[in-house]
Formats: sequence, C-alpha cells, structure tokens
Amino acid sequence: MKNKNIWRELANQLRLFTFFAITSLIDSVFLALWVFLQWLVDVKVISQYQLSGIDVWVLIVFQILFAVFTLLPITIYLYTDIRIMILQAKKRIDKEAGLAHLR
Repeated sequence: MKNKNIWRELANQLRLFTFFAITSLIDSVFLALWVFLQWLVDVKVISQYQLSGIDVWVLIVFQILFAVFTLLPITIYLYTDIRIMILQAKKRIDKEAGLAHLR
C-alpha cells in the first residue's frame, strides 16, 4: 500500500513539473517572439528612414509605446502562470499540512 502511494506521488509530481515546464516553455517562446518583433521593426521599418527634428522624438515615443503594448499581454500571461503555480503549491502545502495533522 505504501509503495503504491509513493509511485502515485511520483506520478503526480512528474505531471506537475511537466505542466510547469510546458507553460514556462510557451511563455519563453512568446517572450522570444516579442524580442524578435522588436528587432524586426527596428531593422526593417525604423532604420529605413532618415528622420530629423520632431520626427525623431515622435518615432522614439512610438517605439516605446509599441514595445510596452506588445509586451503587456505577454507579461499578463507570465504573471497568470506564475500565480497559478504559487496557488497550486499553496494548495498542496495546505493539503499536506492537513494530512500530517490528522495522523
């Protein structure tokens, strides 16, 4: 009986770490795509123009706004995944503490 519980616990742990690894990989891919998009806009769009005066300042403001608004959804997903991981860990700790208290 105890041996089955150990294997069940190991399977649950593996499932949890696999979930964490996959969500981390997806979040990393989104972040890498954001970096690539920023680079692509800079190389293919912005560097093609020779701007001067107020146009330079408008372009800088546009670059900052573009960077922030494209990074914001990725940041929200990262925060959500991390928060879910924390809540699941807390739930597991509470469950273990409750079970340990009943013994």
